[in-house]
Amino acid sequence: MAKKGKVVILGGGKNHLPRIHVNDCADAYVLAIEKLPYGKRFIICDDVNVSVKDFMLYLAKIFDAGKVVKIPGFILRLVIGKHVFRTLNMNTKVSNELIKKELGWEPNYPSYREGLRSLIE
Repeated sequence: MAKKGKVVILGGGKNHLPRIHVNDCADAYVLAIEKLPYGKRFIICDDVNVSVKDFMLYLAKIFDAGKVVKIPGFILRLVIGKHVFRTLNMNTKVSNELIKKELGWEPNYPSYREGLRSLIE
């Protein structure tokens, strides 16, 4: 949608959701399979906790999307139901420090900014 000039923010956008570039995610999975760290659980995400709104506004900026549509939370909840609404609006701040420490993994795209810019290069 952003490539076509339109970005949609669902709800208030103040919540945080983890982000990761697909290549970084794949690299982390391969590393975990190679090292087989039995009994360990890792968060695979980039280094930056970003709000949904800030992520979407940056997406709009780099794709020069002329239109940012905000769908208010109360309307969204009526349309999609309370369970899906809660999922879309959960606030999840996480850290990738354990996988960095235990497996030596580092993302090539340390934040959503680099990851999104890679889509237009």
